[in-house]
Amino acid sequence: MKITLAAVLLLAAGFAAAQNSNTNTPPAADAKPAEVQKLNSDIKADREKIHDDKTAIKQDWTAQEAQLKELRAQEKAAVAAIKADGAKSAADKKAAIAQVRADYKAKRQAIRASMKSDRQAKRADIKAERQNIHKDRQERRGVKKSVK
Repeated sequence: MKITLAAVLLLAAGFAAAQNSNTNTPPAADAKPAEVQKLNSDIKADREKIHDDKTAIKQDWTAQEAQLKELRAQEKAAVAAIKADGAKSAADKKAAIAQVRADYKAKRQAIRASMKSDRQAKRADIKAERQNIHKDRQERRGVKKSVK
């Protein structure tokens, strides 16, 4: 009986020791390599740039809307001034109004064109940053696999 009890205790102690040795992992495996940390910081920086570019695009839209609204108000005032001029004939008024509207249309198109090129450049930057993020994530996966 004493031998059986001793054998059971030794067997239990050996089993407990085996479980404890399996749960301990070396500290080097838990720490992230410097390469992975650098890639993570690159990804974070790229995501911040994307956010900044998207915010800039929204601000451009609001600026364009404000400029166009102001331009429409100026056009409306100019047309109202022409209509109120009693010295001109109806045909002259019509021609002057057509000229004012054509001038303001050209100004609106110029504003839209300049804003459009800015937005396209920012969208191209966003696309490039997204590609950089994708590339960095692929590299990070490769580094993590090589560490294992």
